[in-house]
Amino acid sequence: MSLYELQASAYHSGQAVRRLNRQLSDVEQFLEETSATESFGNELEGIRAELADLNRELRRLRPASASREIEASTTRPTEDQLQHVERVWRDIPEVIGRLNALILVRIPKFYVELNDERIQADPGEYLEVPRRRGG
Repeated sequence: MSLYELQASAYHSGQAVRRLNRQLSDVEQFLEETSATESFGNELEGIRAELADLNRELRRLRPASASREIEASTTRPTEDQLQHVERVWRDIPEVIGRLNALILVRIPKFYVELNDERIQADPGEYLEVPRRRGG
């Protein structure tokens, strides 16, 4: 049940990463068309690298996959499975915190700088960081 609570958070985090990557592709295309890439290229690449790292972390943690493994078994969870649950609960909130830092701080700051180039975009809403019940 503990992993089930994290599945929605992980899913929404993955959706946010994909949405931000699409937005940044649009920004990158606009910058290339306006020859403003040099001014903003380093920050754009830095944000993209952070999103790629967050995406790798979300894929590594896979709470839905771990949950299915445990549910499919007719025996008690193994020590490895229980350690994976602990790792997921430790790491997913940190990943979401990093993603929220992009959504709430870094990308809006980037967009303010781009505003001079008449680019306007919305990084979206922050994500709820899951809290583990009773443990």
